[in-house]
Amino acid sequence: MKLSAKTAFIVFSAMLLLIITMCYLFYEVSQSFYKNQLQESVEQRLTAHQEVIETDFYVETLQHIIVMEEYESESQFVFFGENLESWESTAGVTTEEAAAYKQWIEAQEGGTSAFSRTSHHTIPHIYAYEPLIVNDETVGYLFIDEATPEFEETSQFLFWIMLAMFGGSTVLAGFFAWFMKHYVGKPLHRLKRTTDLVADGDFDVQLNASSRDEIGELSWSIGTMAAQLRAYRDSRRSFLSNVSHDLRTPLTYVKAYSSLISEMPEDAAAHAVVIHHEAVRMERLVEDLFQLTKLDEGHFTFSFEQVEAGSLVSETVETIRSYAHQHEVTMTLNSPDEKLELSADPARLQQALLNVLSNAIHHTDSAVHVSLRHAGDEVEICIEDEGPGLTADEAELVWARFYRTDAARSTKDGGSGLGLAIAKEFIEAHGGHVHSESPAGRGARFHLYLPLLKT
Repeated sequence: MKLSAKTAFIVFSAMLLLIITMCYLFYEVSQSFYKNQLQESVEQRLTAHQEVIETDFYVETLQHIIVMEEYESESQFVFFGENLESWESTAGVTTEEAAAYKQWIEAQEGGTSAFSRTSHHTIPHIYAYEPLIVNDETVGYLFIDEATPEFEETSQFLFWIMLAMFGGSTVLAGFFAWFMKHYVGKPLHRLKRTTDLVADGDFDVQLNASSRDEIGELSWSIGTMAAQLRAYRDSRRSFLSNVSHDLRTPLTYVKAYSSLISEMPEDAAAHAVVIHHEAVRMERLVEDLFQLTKLDEGHFTFSFEQVEAGSLVSETVETIRSYAHQHEVTMTLNSPDEKLELSADPARLQQALLNVLSNAIHHTDSAVHVSLRHAGDEVEICIEDEGPGLTADEAELVWARFYRTDAARSTKDGGSGLGLAIAKEFIEAHGGHVHSESPAGRGARFHLYLPLLKT
């Protein structure tokens, strides 16, 4: 059973149970109220007769009351003597009925009236009695047997009203359940079709999440997921295009210069340098892909140990200084005198720094400035170049995989778009975080934050 059908069934069942309960309570309360009204009316009439007789206890008074009761078409009145033996009544009371009345009075332990449905009554009757007390002595009992045809008719009328209410409410409950099924089911069917398209590789789907309920939030989440998958797909396509070009270019050089070596042995050394350079580029690209694959699979291991940040940064700068000199870039380092201890994998952390430094060297005009400082519970490493800088969007995307700030530039001078992504992964694996910005003027700043070792 589908979720929308389950929801509709639960709603309909709950509403049906509520309707049945309300109809039953309405019938019972209404019936009980009308019954109580009839009982109170009989009791009040009988109490009035009692007060009149006790005030003026004469045979004429009793006879007058019996005559009055003769006019009550649905009522029988009986006066019993002190021992419930002798009796007088309105016309129509048989000896058997008088005996039944006497037996009922003797059986009463509390209360002076009750509804009775006996074998000789086809409809409920109200029995009520009151003792006659004169000079503190019980001299007899007044008894009324009141038939209730109006009560029976009213009960049937209430029953039919209850059935009508039940039928109408059931129809409304069914309509509401149908509405809920379509209200919940329609957007869910739309979401299912959309997720099927996404599963088939169509990431260009659009979802209009107009509602603000859970389904709207789910639609928004699926739309966001599709957008992220679309961006990932586009970046992969761009990356594959770049990689195919990057691999084709060094391979062309390798083929061409290896051919030249075979034909012109006197220039073999120069051609070999070019071949080696292009082979190094290919090796770097393949190594970047290999590292990212291991990171994604969770197979990359880190060997943490206590490291002094200043020494590690200084050693890394010296390592890349010759590379910077080849590109006519000056390297500067500013570090504090205090020792800043870290828990880090020296090789991986140095690789992250080299990736960021190499990126800065490629994009600077003249110099790269490296600074190290104590920032609260962290060590901040700032690498600043003097290149064209970054836009606000580029500053957010520059750490993404396969991203290049200038897609149109020659891939011969640029990297694969993986260096900063790998650096970010390594820094975060150390419990740190990264940030990039481009201050007013020129240049870009890359901030690497690492937690200080707690002693």
